[in-house]
Amino acid sequence: MLWIAYRRLNRNLTFLVYPIALDAIALGIGWLLAGFVKQPAWSLKLLLDMGLPSLSHLLNQPQLANTIDYLRLFGEEGAAVSAAAVILLLFVLCWAQGGYIAGLQTIATDGKPDVAHFIRHGRASFARFVLFRIIVFLAKISVTLGTTALFGTAGLFLSLLVFMTLRIVFIYLEFTMVERRLSWDRVLGQSRAYFSSALSDTAKIVVVLFASSGLCSFLLHRFWSPAAAIAGIIIYAYVMTGLQVALMTVLTQTRSES
Repeated sequence: MLWIAYRRLNRNLTFLVYPIALDAIALGIGWLLAGFVKQPAWSLKLLLDMGLPSLSHLLNQPQLANTIDYLRLFGEEGAAVSAAAVILLLFVLCWAQGGYIAGLQTIATDGKPDVAHFIRHGRASFARFVLFRIIVFLAKISVTLGTTALFGTAGLFLSLLVFMTLRIVFIYLEFTMVERRLSWDRVLGQSRAYFSSALSDTAKIVVVLFASSGLCSFLLHRFWSPAAAIAGIIIYAYVMTGLQVALMTVLTQTRSES
């Protein structure tokens, strides 16, 4: 499955322009507003995000201006400008998410995605992904605060375990949001059903996905520098896009067999 996915991606390498360009812009704005703030360290971050790949998914300290965490770098001075930049980039990412996932589906079925296809699906899914980001953000805060209030420091580990479990069980959630125009409760149920129906194939890819993202995160933290950031954007976009094409291939086969 992975061999097929990467072979199909290699025939559509121009598709990588989307995640690479968006991450490069976020890195550039983050660098411009706050400087290059991180230093090499022994650390890693577990992946909890699907769809558009970004180095911000791998970094424990913010550097790219495409996450709310980035605003922690600022006090009152510069807060308004940085907040405006982050909000704008988050809206752009919500718009691009639908086009990117639709492109994964096209590549998984051995097609060739184009710009018009990307724009059309991005526009169609924009509002859903804005709402989805808000729900996920509030859910993470609520679960983390709740578990730490009940279990203290151990609650942080428990909340991470909850997030990881939900991420794996709903690994197809973002894909289903784009692929199927369903209500929220049906999207959740359908994505979980896809996971259950293709458990064996999905589990193999998920293991590779978490191992690859963990290794990328470790190497980025350990050798962090401007050159590592630029190279990491390109490498991570290729690795994660190929793995998600593999997941989309499994999803497409599962749908055709049901």
